[in-house]
Amino acid sequence: MKALRVISADGVIGCCIESLPVPVAGTGEVLIRCQWSSVNYKDALAATGAGKIMKSLPMTGGVDVAGSVAASGDARFKTGDAVLVTGYGLGWNRTAASRTMYASRRIGWCLCPRA
Repeated sequence: MKALRVISADGVIGCCIESLPVPVAGTGEVLIRCQWSSVNYKDALAATGAGKIMKSLPMTGGVDVAGSVAASGDARFKTGDAVLVTGYGLGWNRTAASRTMYASRRIGWCLCPRA
């Protein structure tokens, strides 16, 4: 899969597109097919190095992701369910999902609005 990564090359912070393996949903996790994400002020600060937002590099930025369940390690979430994840240190303390094609996340972090 492709991912927008924030990197440090020779002390200069910037972005690049990297090929990464598609994550696997373990027990208590879902694999999200990422479809939407916001880009906000902190994302711009982190991606340019203007703000000391990210705890370590390289990192996939973004504090939220919305999409659908591609695979589930928990019976409460079914393939195709709409899901949203926001917060939990995503994009600054944990690699986020929002700038990738797929992401594996803990069930407790996911909201699944059902009709």
